[in-house]
Amino acid sequence: MADIRSALRDRLKSINAEIAELVRRQEQLVRHQKTIEAALIQEESLLVGSDRLSDDDGDEEADFVTRNTRLSELLADVLKDGPKTLEELKLAGAPWFSGTAVKSPGRAINFALVGMAKGNRVRRHNGAWELVSGEGRK
Repeated sequence: MADIRSALRDRLKSINAEIAELVRRQEQLVRHQKTIEAALIQEESLLVGSDRLSDDDGDEEADFVTRNTRLSELLADVLKDGPKTLEELKLAGAPWFSGTAVKSPGRAINFALVGMAKGNRVRRHNGAWELVSGEGRK
């Protein structure tokens, strides 16, 4: 009878390597999922006045979209008092996110800030976010 222990050890190593790769891939997918969730929130914030807001498919969906259309305005209101760090903005926005399915409010806020920065509404200065004055805006 042939000794198959060597072949079994090789197969076990191969399976362990495959499991490690799957775990690494799962971690990548979770990070990607969070990024896309935050991007979706930002994109939904652009739906102000769209047909989706008046759609009667369900009050819960309309409420979620309506709540998320105001993130940029909320951030602008908070920043009127002066520059704030991301942590301060997360604290200020915490009540706004309560009752939503958002798992990473900080990520959603960061995406909104990046979008606002691209629109020249805010800028980052010394680790804090601040509103851009009227004359510097596009």
